[in-house]
Amino acid sequence: MAQLGQLTEAHEEACRFLEINPGFLASRWAAIQPFTRDEDRQHFLDGYIKAGLPL
Repeated sequence: MAQLGQLTEAHEEACRFLEINPGFLASRWAAIQPFTRDEDRQHFLDGYIKAGLPL
């Protein structure tokens, strides 16, 4: 959603997600994902940060 410019909706979803997963860090998530291209990893991170998830 955030990457599509739907920032309000993305932020709302991020808030709900963090209520269930309070210790979530986007950087920690990205570090354990099996991306083969760093560009793909960064695309997800950018979206998570735009949505308001902590880095």
